[in-house]
Amino acid sequence: RTQPMNAEVKKIIDYMEENATQELSIAQLCEHFGYTPAHLCRKFKKAIGLPPMNYLKLYRLELAQEKLWNSTASVNSIAAECGFTDANYFTRCFKEHFGVSPLAYRKDQSGFAWSASRK
Repeated sequence: RTQPMNAEVKKIIDYMEENATQELSIAQLCEHFGYTPAHLCRKFKKAIGLPPMNYLKLYRLELAQEKLWNSTASVNSIAAECGFTDANYFTRCFKEHFGVSPLAYRKDQSGFAWSASRK
């Protein structure tokens, strides 16, 4: 069970979301906020229910999902724009989270948009 989010965790989340397209690590978060890795991870997981880097990955995947829907940029380009340094890792994560590859998602969404606009 997660606890109500406190102001400290909200600041960490805001920082992570503002810097999601950059390389971020637990060490960088700890340095920025003045926590030890164990304390940061414990505090974050207690409030959110996920470790910080899992939260960041999911946030990046949501950004990528939106970009796949709203742009014609390549999957590799979108992966890089959303903070993934490895496009293959991005594709695996996307498929694991959404159940389809990024290309299949884009194709499904564009087909949906086309059929919805034709009615």
